Amino acid sequence: MHLWHALKMAVVEGWGGPESDAKRTWLMGVMVDMYEERPPNPQNGSVGGLDHADTEEILAQAFFDEFGAHLEDGSPRSVATQLRRAWAEAVVGDEHLSKELTAKSEKERHKKMAQFTRGEDEEIPYSGGESESGEEGDVQMNDDNTTQSTQKPPKQEKIFDDDGFEVVQKKQK
Repeated sequence: MHLWHALKMAVVEGWGGPESDAKRTWLMGVMVDMYEERPPNPQNGSVGGLDHADTEEILAQAFFDEFGAHLEDGSPRSVATQLRRAWAEAVVGDEHLSKELTAKSEKERHKKMAQFTRGEDEEIPYSGGESESGEEGDVQMNDDNTTQSTQKPPKQEKIFDDDGFEVVQKKQK
């Protein structure tokens, strides 16, 4: 589970609150318990444990419940595949994959994951879309050093009627 990038990010970023690391440990314990509840059956060749679909569903649901994020990256499926393979190999006494994953996990545990912080968004005016040629955003530059006047025309003076109310005037163009 320490190799699951989405879970690692959720823990580092604290998506599950201050107890995010404990939630990861809890999830690992839940998965082990659920696999152990269904022991292997040598008579029919079943390795026991949860099937792939149940494993994937439990991982995705627990991630959503505990960390508040719906995963659309397919990672619960790949983690479920690894868990099923490790379980199946461990049942028959082959611990090669388990040892390999444990070694990778220990190596990854010591790597520091980059933390992201949300910055302030710059206010960028909306241009209303792009033209097909992509030239809509181009700015015409003047070769001479003259500047265009950006001053607004003077406001019209307010006109009041005999009763003291302001007369609404049309804007000049």
